[in-house]
Amino acid sequence: RLLREKTAALGLAVSRGDIIHPFDEAKGTDGSIAILRGNLAPEGCVIKHTACPRNMFKATLRARPFDSEEACIDAVLRGRVKPGDAIFIRYEGPRGSGMPEMFYTGEAICADPALASSVALITDGRFSGASRGPVIGHVSPEAAAGGPIALVEEGAAIAAVGVAEVLQAVLVAVSVAIYYPFFRACDNQALKEEQEVPAEA
Repeated sequence: RLLREKTAALGLAVSRGDIIHPFDEAKGTDGSIAILRGNLAPEGCVIKHTACPRNMFKATLRARPFDSEEACIDAVLRGRVKPGDAIFIRYEGPRGSGMPEMFYTGEAICADPALASSVALITDGRFSGASRGPVIGHVSPEAAAGGPIALVEEGAAIAAVGVAEVLQAVLVAVSVAIYYPFFRACDNQALKEEQEVPAEA
């Protein structure tokens, strides 16, 4: 049986256009994701802005950095993450840990009504298409590659500003601009020395 036959008794009048909107009646015109840049993500990061509450498009939050997803989700489940926090999960990028998906932490936040529209999750790890809420992933450079996300300190003020009309945004921590050039130079030197170590015969 066709779907319309199965639902005929419900008295629903659903047209094809209600499901697949015509071009001139599009639900939106700016896609579903945006690339953000700022001094925490000089090479960019990704947000699915269509799943982000509008009140989080412009927010100043408190940084809560964690060096693994396990440590972060433990803090969320134990109630140690509060409204107004910006959770950072770092060292979860390709070089750091193979870039596992950060799905469970995001879902734990969205499942709590007090946190769902007041806490941002920012990571150098990745998300899938099922992610929802104010989550920002693929922060580049990643922490393990000397990215400034590694410098974020507990309690730092983080400004996340999004302008939906032009899909531009910045992710900024003011203090990072001072330390990042030195930190990056040290990391690059360490990487160079690591690469120069001769392989064992």
